[in-house]
Amino acid sequence: MKLAEGAPRPTVIGRFAPSPTGPLHSGSLLAAIASYLEARSGAWRVRIEDVDRPRTVAGMSANQLETLSAYGFSWSADAVVYQSQRTDLYESALHQLIAANLAYPCTCSRSVLACRAETRMGIDGARIYDGHCSHWQQGDPVPSNAAWRFRVGDPGDAPVVFHDRIQGIQEQQLARDVGDFVIKRADGCFAYR
Repeated sequence: MKLAEGAPRPTVIGRFAPSPTGPLHSGSLLAAIASYLEARSGAWRVRIEDVDRPRTVAGMSANQLETLSAYGFSWSADAVVYQSQRTDLYESALHQLIAANLAYPCTCSRSVLACRAETRMGIDGARIYDGHCSHWQQGDPVPSNAAWRFRVGDPGDAPVVFHDRIQGIQEQQLARDVGDFVIKRADGCFAYR
């Protein structure tokens, strides 16, 4: 995909999103360098992924920011975004997805899915959800131990296609390759933001 001659280049906004579960390691710093260089003509933001409360370690986000500063990173004036402070936005988005019939509650655990013979393996090696709970409709009761899944569509739907600047054209048919994925876990943590 090329820009037309004379067309303005889009503003690049890069982000680095560490989870505060421990100090930054060399792999994290490499990811930070890549996103920082990608965004050098635009803005670079830091988004602390502190929504997985059981795994979050007190003081680690400050430690990670100090490490980034020590290595010469600087971020945009809009500062650092903490995902744990955005839960209301995610709840609102979830309710919109439910209203549009794009999300449904699911009580299937990983161990239950592993026992079902009909579950297929996805391209990432994880089991593709078999849709067992997808019959849920608005107005049906919501079990208290339910996670929420995003309804990706039918296997015949058009694939998602995009151009990655390094790897080129990427294509994935979500229903076939991934399946309906969890967006809010049963423990209340949002999985995708």
